[in-house]
Amino acid sequence: MSTIPSSLQGLYNNASSGTLPQDTSSKNYKQEFLHLLLTSLKNQDPTSPMDSKDMLAQQAQFESLEQMQNLNTNFVTLMAMQNTNQAASLLGKNVTGKVDGLDIVGQVKSVKFVNGQPMLEVEISPTSTVEMSLPSVSEISL
Repeated sequence: MSTIPSSLQGLYNNASSGTLPQDTSSKNYKQEFLHLLLTSLKNQDPTSPMDSKDMLAQQAQFESLEQMQNLNTNFVTLMAMQNTNQAASLLGKNVTGKVDGLDIVGQVKSVKFVNGQPMLEVEISPTSTVEMSLPSVSEISL
């Protein structure tokens, strides 16, 4: 029998389709940046023109921000996939956990998704099943 240490029980990630960042592909941030840059160049003081190094630094910062947003989206997607794999790996295994304050022991028969979160369908008797979330599982056995 495998027991999940209490120090690890809180390490469940809550990534789901609902926690994915909003789609920003509809906005063309590069176009907006160039428009802002051209407006800035048109309205600059001719006696003190903008330094080209400053423009390049701003563009580099913009590119860096865009890449960080892409990385964050990919990371959240990866965490959601990890939850799915974790739930699927429990199929056919016996689990112990709490549901609505009650101790539940049973075999995982299926996995379904509620609001993007995996829920285990745990058979506690031949005629009764209970839904259990991954963070509620405290013990796993074959």
